[in-house]
Amino acid sequence: MRWALLLVLGCGDRTFLNDAFPDGSLPPLTDATVDAIADDSPTLVPKCDPILCPHGCCQANGTCVTTSNNHACGTGGEACEDCGSGTCAKQTCVRPQPNCGPSNCTGCCLSSVECATGIHHTFCGHGGEACMGCTACVPVNGGGVCNDPPPGCNSATCPIGCCDGNVCKPGWHDDACGSQAGACVNCTARGGWCNAWMCTK
Repeated sequence: MRWALLLVLGCGDRTFLNDAFPDGSLPPLTDATVDAIADDSPTLVPKCDPILCPHGCCQANGTCVTTSNNHACGTGGEACEDCGSGTCAKQTCVRPQPNCGPSNCTGCCLSSVECATGIHHTFCGHGGEACMGCTACVPVNGGGVCNDPPPGCNSATCPIGCCDGNVCKPGWHDDACGSQAGACVNCTARGGWCNAWMCTK
């Protein structure tokens, strides 16, 4: 026997509609049925990236961490780093190191007495060199190397937003809407607005 069940959950209410039983009766709904429906629902992981988490780091579950945390350290929407026995200072993992240099720091020297891991774009480097800031820091054995993309607006410099000439814009403004380095669109001029990086009316 064919039957259809519509489950609407909201404000604690449950409404059941049956379009197949001729006598108007409803099929039984048990807690197991509700649990099965819930189990079939996809698990959504919050999105975390440099645009949405500019002053923090992204955990594997999509959480943006913006407070200094020795077990989740970083900034610019990069992957969080566990500092281990070090500390999170200036949103990068560091450890005290007198006379910081090539002989005692595999990352980069934040100061003459601090060795940083050197894998974040704000403090990037390896081999005990002075830390430097760059657009992109590529991890290497024991630290990182700056790998700045070419100038201008393109998929390398603007992977999420849109291009307004040579300028990368976030892509969610009504007058500059778009994504993946496409040309920004003025949705307002078209009588609409920007929704999820696309013009909507």
